[in-house]
Amino acid sequence: MYQVGVKGGNWLFVTDGLEIYGAEDDVRYSSGPQLPDPGYRPRTNRITRLVLTQAEFARHCASNNIELRGCIRVNEKAKQISGPAVGGGILGALFGGPVGAVLGAGVAGWLYSGSDFTDENIASVFNRAKANQIKWKNHDEQKAKIELEQIAEYQKVSQERWRRYHKIRNVTSVDELTGIEFEAAVASLYERTGYTVMLTKASGDFGVDVLAKKGTEFLAIQVKRYTGNVGVRAVQEVASGAHYYKATTAVVITNSFFTEQARKLAKSLPVTLINKKRLANMWESSSTTTSIPPFDIQQYEAIKPDIDKELHRLDVAAGKKFSRRFVR
Repeated sequence: MYQVGVKGGNWLFVTDGLEIYGAEDDVRYSSGPQLPDPGYRPRTNRITRLVLTQAEFARHCASNNIELRGCIRVNEKAKQISGPAVGGGILGALFGGPVGAVLGAGVAGWLYSGSDFTDENIASVFNRAKANQIKWKNHDEQKAKIELEQIAEYQKVSQERWRRYHKIRNVTSVDELTGIEFEAAVASLYERTGYTVMLTKASGDFGVDVLAKKGTEFLAIQVKRYTGNVGVRAVQEVASGAHYYKATTAVVITNSFFTEQARKLAKSLPVTLINKKRLANMWESSSTTTSIPPFDIQQYEAIKPDIDKELHRLDVAAGKKFSRRFVR
C-alpha cells in the first residue's frame, strides 16, 4: 500500500508498504548523482533508502509531525469531487452562461488538490525514487573505490618520499646517493648546522655546487661523489669559484678521499678538504639518523613540511636553479 510522508507541502518520504525512500528535498523531484531536475532545483536531490519497519516509520513520522497520507480510492474521489462539483455548480448558476461554467470548473479543480495522491502518481514517484536510489548507491560505491585507490596511491607516494628524505639525511646511505642527491644532502647538512644554503646553477657554476652563509662566514663548496680519490682539479676549480663568488672559504667535500697532490695544493691556496671520515663525523654530530626508519604515516604527516622542503631542494638541484642573492 503506497503512502506518502508529507510536511509543509513537501513529500519527504514515499513507501510501497515494504520499502521506504526519503529525499534531501521533495521526493517527487528525486534525481540521480549530478542530474538535477532543471525544472525544479539547480542541484541534485539525493535519495536514500530508510532501513525501518513500517511500524518504526510510522512512529518516526508521528514524532516529527509528518503526515502519512495514502492513495485516494474511488469512493474517496467521489466524495471529494461531489463537494467541489456542487460548489462549482452554484457559482455557475449565480453567474450563468460561459463565465459561470469557467468559474465553476476552476473552483472545482482548485478544491480537488488531493488529486496528487492517486495510486498511479504515488507509484510513479516511488519507482523513480527507487531507480535514483540505485544510481546513488552505485555512485557511492564507485566514489568509495576511487577514494581507496587515492589513499593507496598517497601511501605509496608518501613511502617513497619518506625513503628519499631519510636517504639524504642518513650517513650510511652516502655511497648510494646520486651526484645531485649528494649535493642536496650536503646542503641539508649545513642548513641543519645553522647555515643558509643555496645550490648553484647547472652550467657555469665556476666549480661551486653549494653556497652556505652564516654570519660573516661565506662558504663556496664543491661536492664530489667519487669511487676513487679526488685530485687537484677539484681544488683548483673551487678556489677559482670561491674568488668569483667572493666567498670567505673554499671547500671540497667528498664521500671518498683526496690524493696527496690535492692535499698539498689545498694547503697552499688555501682550500678546506672534507673527506669521507670527516664528513661522517659532521653528519653524526648534526643528530641525523643512522638508518632509514620504518614508514609511519602519522610521523610522515608530522614532518611533512620538512620533507617537502628537503625534496623541493632535491628537485631544484636536479634542475640546478640559482639565486644571485648569495653573490656579494
